Parts: sequence; structure tokens; C-alpha cells
Amino acid sequence: MGSLFAPKVSAPPPVPEPKDYNVLDNVTGTKQTIVTQPDGSKTVVIDENLTPEQKQIRDNLKTIADQSLQKYNALVNDPLLDSMPEIKAAVDTVYQNQRKSINQGFDQAATQTEKTAARFGVDDSTSANIQRSQNTKNLAGALAQNDADKVGLINQYRQQEMGNQLQAYGLASGRQDTLLSQGMQVLNAGNAAGLAASTRNDSYQNNLYNNALSLSIARANAKAQGWQTFGQLAGSAAAMAGGGMGGGGAGFGSGGMLSGSSPMSASQSAARGITWY
Repeated sequence: MGSLFAPKVSAPPPVPEPKDYNVLDNVTGTKQTIVTQPDGSKTVVIDENLTPEQKQIRDNLKTIADQSLQKYNALVNDPLLDSMPEIKAAVDTVYQNQRKSINQGFDQAATQTEKTAARFGVDDSTSANIQRSQNTKNLAGALAQNDADKVGLINQYRQQEMGNQLQAYGLASGRQDTLLSQGMQVLNAGNAAGLAASTRNDSYQNNLYNNALSLSIARANAKAQGWQTFGQLAGSAAAMAGGGMGGGGAGFGSGGMLSGSSPMSASQSAARGITWY
């Protein structure tokens, strides 16, 4: 409760404390939590919060990318497909079947040459020998070509498989990059939330300071006003006392009344700011 010399100044209403918000991202499977440190500072912590299905997709993508890259690197240094025995076995099967067909063709050609030479009685003739030599030459050429075809088929499978592995790696890593990009967006959102929380806290502290400063100034003004009122009353009292000591007809008598006047009523005294005890 205030008084005439010290009017009461009420404090302003308290400043609402800032509130921090945690974020749960159900789209990209992340969550961010605002943690208050022992020194009062705040830290935005971003954690993975994947559903079992999302985690399975993420793990599968990583597995595909890792395996594809390993296979590609193995094929780069494996011209004969030793690292892929199933493909090498398939190529070898094709090679052996071709070789068998070539040998069968040579046998048929040699048999036909001998039959023809025998029918015409030219078994030991130059033309028969030339035909036999040509058959052998054809066999050697066909076998050499088959060997070259085997190498070409290996390279064909190898290049095709390298392309497949690169494509699988690109798809898997591309999906991973998408998830990483989404995670970075959440990280940016977390940074923004942390900055907003810091701004709110600064505003809260500034408001506290301004309220305290305003209250202090108001109370100082009220105190100064009280002293001013007190001085005015003291001056009035001194003026009246000075008039009595001067010996004039308006001085105080022994009864505490102004000489030459009737006693003041309580209401008149109150109006002049004088309290009677």
C-alpha cells in the first residue's frame, strides 16, 4: 500500500517464458529434440526415427549399392570372368559346343573326301592330298575362330555385367542421395528451429530487462514525487510558523489557534493538509 510521500507502483505483468518445440518428421523418418545443457544453452539434436519398413528400404539400398560397386571393381580387374564362375561356365559351355560342332564338321568333310577319292581311284592323287590339307586347314581356322569367339563372348558378358552393376549402383546411390537430401532439409529445419528458439530467448531476456528498468524508473519517479509533496507541505508549514513568530495579529495563540480567528474545524484542517492529533 502506498502513502502520500511514496505512491505505490505496481510491477508489470510477468513476461511469458519462451517455449521450445521438438520436431518429429514422419516423412523422412527423423526427429529433432531441443536439449538444455547444464550451462543453460540449448542444442538441437537430430536423430534417425525410421519405421521398420523405412529402415529395411534404407538397408536394402545400402546393400545393393555396396554389392554392385564391389562387383564392378572385381570385373574391372577380371578379364576372364574368374570372379563370376556362373557366367564363365556358361561361356565355356557355348565354347565347347561350338568346338564339338567344328570337329564333327571336320570329320564329315574328311570322310566325304576319302569316299570321293576312292570312288574315282585317286586316293594317292595330288588333288586328294590338296583336299585333305584344305580340310585340316579349315579345322584349324574354325578352332582358332572359336577361341576368339570365346574371348569376345567373355568380354561381351563382362561389359554387359559391368553396365548392369553400374546401373544398379546408380539407382541405389541415387535413392540414398535423395534420402540424404531430405535429411539435410530436416537439418536446415532444425537449425532454423534452434535459431528461432535463440531469438525467442533473447527477446524474453530483453523484455525482462526492459520491464525491470521501467519498474525501477517508475518507482524512482514516484519517490521523487513523494519528496516533492513532502517539501511543499514542509514549506507551507514553515510559512505559517514564520507568520506567528513575527508577532502579527495572525499568529498562533496558546490554544493552538490563529490569533484573531475562530478555531478551524476538522474538515478545514484536512483541506489545508494539517492533521490534528
